[in-house]
Amino acid sequence: FTAAELDLLNEAERRSDRLAALEKRAIKAVKGLFEDDAGAYRRRSDPAPELAREILHSEEYHRAKSEIMALVERASRQVDARTQRDVEALALTGRELALVGSALGLGGLLVVGLLLLLAAMWMKPAREVAPAEALAEETAAASLPRLIATGLTRSWPLLLASALVAVMIAGFTWRNMVHQIAHEQQNLQDALTTVLDSTAKAARHWFLAREQEVRVWAHLPELEASLDMLAAKKGRRQALIESISQSEIRSFLEPLIVEQGYIGYLLVANDGRVLAGDRELLVGTELTAEADRRFLEETLAGPRFSAVSLPRKWAEGGYTLQQRAIMMAGALVRSPGGGPPGALIFLMDPEREFTEILQRGRIGASGESYAFNRQGQLISESRFNDDLRDIGLIRPGERGILNIEIRDPGGNMVEGYRPKRARSDQPLTRMAASATAGKTGSDLDGYNDYRGVPVIGAWLWNEDLGFGITTEMDVAEAYTSIASARRQALSATLFSVLLLLALTVIFVWGRVRTAVAQEQLRTSEERSRLLLESVRDGIDGLDLEGRMTFCNPAGLEMLGYRSDELT
Repeated sequence: FTAAELDLLNEAERRSDRLAALEKRAIKAVKGLFEDDAGAYRRRSDPAPELAREILHSEEYHRAKSEIMALVERASRQVDARTQRDVEALALTGRELALVGSALGLGGLLVVGLLLLLAAMWMKPAREVAPAEALAEETAAASLPRLIATGLTRSWPLLLASALVAVMIAGFTWRNMVHQIAHEQQNLQDALTTVLDSTAKAARHWFLAREQEVRVWAHLPELEASLDMLAAKKGRRQALIESISQSEIRSFLEPLIVEQGYIGYLLVANDGRVLAGDRELLVGTELTAEADRRFLEETLAGPRFSAVSLPRKWAEGGYTLQQRAIMMAGALVRSPGGGPPGALIFLMDPEREFTEILQRGRIGASGESYAFNRQGQLISESRFNDDLRDIGLIRPGERGILNIEIRDPGGNMVEGYRPKRARSDQPLTRMAASATAGKTGSDLDGYNDYRGVPVIGAWLWNEDLGFGITTEMDVAEAYTSIASARRQALSATLFSVLLLLALTVIFVWGRVRTAVAQEQLRTSEERSRLLLESVRDGIDGLDLEGRMTFCNPAGLEMLGYRSDELT
């Protein structure tokens, strides 16, 4: 966290302390304890549950709570904004690296042009390199393939320069691409780890806060006294329902249940009998489910004498006609008379705060953070319920929480793939297999998520709380800039090689055409020479200054000169 974010969280903590003071005042009022002049709760009087309700429903209490949430929300927005800025900075870095790659490519092309110019200046046309007679002798019996081979042989400096430049451009381009990919992957790793760590800390804090809250309420003397009074009813259902303790418990717990948005509450004896609850259907019944019994044993066991369960399906007490996802927070209630202890249990909806904490921790448009248990079962809400219904993993009206196992179908079901194996026969995803084995890790190469969509992710396993958390992001979105860098590198390399090849072919073909033209000129000159030498008339040639430059044999004979005597 930055200093500004820590300041907001510290201010929220200070205001939370003031909110806790109000709650303490309400709890003490229920106990009949009130502040004296020194601010200590030493003045005793009659219990005042009405005052407690007034405090918990007062404008001051709600204003304090809203201010705390506003500060936390501001801190969360700042973290989100900072994360978004980091993501944008990564994208900007990717564009800058792409620009560097383009600049290197352009520089390479300039080098190519310079080398071609130097090669052209160095390799002069053949007519300037050798006399026409020498070229004529060399190409006297030459065919077109021979001329092409000759042109290529004489162009070896150009071919070598082109090959070296192509290798240089490819090397620089691919080196830039490799560095860019490594940089992007490191940034992705950092982003995933940061989001995962902050999400895991927030989830752990939420668990501890719920556990602390239920412990505070379980230690109320009134609740402890009610435990003994209700236990004395010997499990008689009607007697429990009509007991005055039933209404007293409801009167001081109901404000909390409404305020926190809990589903309900239970007061349970150590043998699993429900002594009190917000729903009469459960009062007098016994919690017989194995998961309920295990949770009760964990709650009554030391050293914390409290527990928070993972989300699971529950259909007791008439809270819903079908099984629903539920969490329990329980704490030991001691018997003031020395009898067996009981447990106060708050029933919570995991689709509220628990899922909201996880869904706030995500990266990009396709990112998702979620929790899962040891069996690889999704225990928080999925962002992709619509997709899950469309591909048939959940039925219409169902939600992903507790209905999806984190298994790899073997292909992208969102794009139409349908596995041949039953869901229960499919392996856990690479992430889930590692996490449920108690390992913390990450995977930037890509693996299939529970929909079969290729993702990258980071994960951890919280052994104390018994569940894992992962942060994932679609490969297609995560590697957009990396795919772009690879395309640019490949395009730059291909363009450079093709350009060099084209320039080389044009240059060599020009030399071949020059050789062909010279061969045609030699043939024409030879034909003209034979014609001139075969006629009986004297033919000579003069330049503009009157000097003889040519004379055929007949003319030499008429003039009485030899050819070497001509000037």
